[in-house]
Amino acid sequence: ALLGGLLISLTGAGDAACRSSATKGCVAVGSLLGDEDGALAMLQHKVGGSKALAAASSANSAANKKRKHKMPNATAVWEQLKGAVEIDELKAQIQNATDSETIQHLQEKLNTLTAEFPSYEEIQQQFSDQWANITQAVDLENLQDQLEEAKKYGSSVANATVAELQKQYDALKEQMPDFDLDSIQQQAADLWSQMEDYLPDLDSLTAQAQQVANQAMDAAADAANSAANAISDALNG
Repeated sequence: ALLGGLLISLTGAGDAACRSSATKGCVAVGSLLGDEDGALAMLQHKVGGSKALAAASSANSAANKKRKHKMPNATAVWEQLKGAVEIDELKAQIQNATDSETIQHLQEKLNTLTAEFPSYEEIQQQFSDQWANITQAVDLENLQDQLEEAKKYGSSVANATVAELQKQYDALKEQMPDFDLDSIQQQAADLWSQMEDYLPDLDSLTAQAQQVANQAMDAAADAANSAANAISDALNG
């Protein structure tokens, strides 16, 4: 739970010790209460001031903690969770694969994802109680995206793919009839905020993911250019 700020009212002392007898409107505490009573009044005033400062310091600490636990970006949180789920599933696919070419392909994807989402193990550990539901939500979102992409094509192969994807989507949707991605992402962001002290810095994770994604895009573009150049050289040769 987030800590609320504390409202502190600091009140000034009713009396003040005079540094000079010429100070206008100043009456020495000792002259009103006697030397001993005056000293006691000043001591009480100092103690009260110390307590007020301590209370103010406590309020500032609480306010700082509240600012620290601001609501994180829901999309950024979901990208981290999605990456962790896909890493988890890729590992399972590699264990079940028997073809060496398939294993190599999956391993390359896994290497890219673990570089993009280096804190996936910590994230999975902190969200372990919700991991099954998060995994279902990620799978349903991916199936939905793949289904929409496949529907753009009209070949018989694509149509068979659409039918299979639709079947998988419908089966999973039955398990999550009230699926609402925006709501799930917001709930995930709420949980991240509550566990923020036990999780890596989200901004740093997002920057890391973006950097790796950019490097992958550059590598793919370089590979495509190299292939095009090789074809051009072969035709011209």
